Amino acid sequence: MPEHTLPDALHPQQEDAADELQLRGGLKGRFFADFCLLQSTVDALQNYLVHAATPDVQDMAAPLLEEMKQRIFRLERLADNAADLVAQSQPPRQLNWTVQEMTVYLAQLCDAANHELEECAVTGRVHLQPMPQNQPVWAQIDLAIVQTMFANLFSNSLRANPAAKITISCTGRTLEYHDGRIWPEAACAQLAGVQTPEALANGCTGLLLVYRCAQNLGWRLETAANQETVLRMTLPPEPLAAFGTHNVLRTPRPESGAARLREEFRATLPPKKI
Repeated sequence: MPEHTLPDALHPQQEDAADELQLRGGLKGRFFADFCLLQSTVDALQNYLVHAATPDVQDMAAPLLEEMKQRIFRLERLADNAADLVAQSQPPRQLNWTVQEMTVYLAQLCDAANHELEECAVTGRVHLQPMPQNQPVWAQIDLAIVQTMFANLFSNSLRANPAAKITISCTGRTLEYHDGRIWPEAACAQLAGVQTPEALANGCTGLLLVYRCAQNLGWRLETAANQETVLRMTLPPEPLAAFGTHNVLRTPRPESGAARLREEFRATLPPKKI
């Protein structure tokens, strides 16, 4: 079955995409050697503990090494977020467009998230509420950007409340994200593109990255609070008129996003104790 293609005007310019990859790769490369050295040091220490240290030393040092591993994961995640933020901010942003039925894709993403959360020391899970009358919601998206958005949202909610019951619902062309809590003002400000001094002091980048990703997809974000904070994501007009039902239905099944979710959860959530 042939892969769905978009009009020429929407295809990325190869030179722009190459420049962006070079920029992102260069930023990540600046951290790569240090991460490798840190991880190699931790691996060497762990090997020493297993083969040469006394049981008392093993008991004392094992938690410290585990904490060092988590710190390395977090540093890698911060480096990725910084590189992504710079790349997402470069005009013009070229996307790898594909057309997806969002209720199907988000259900797949939620399943992948719940599978990855089985390896974390949290009880919270992600649930997609079905659309009324199973009404389809077609959207033109970049899969990697959508995965980055929701990976950051999920980890943000579960860091704040490890037992969070996260719900995504869809009404018309608006997605709503609930996690059962009132979000800090700084978090809502980031989702409006404002980086507060408080957020800067804490090194917060995830929700600002969500905002940048939404901008590049053409999604409008807004937060509202009553008993809990609700994040509303309004999608652009349906792309069926531009691409036709026949072509849209030929869009290949996308990758679930498990790798991106695993990377995010490993860096931000505590691992399950074995």
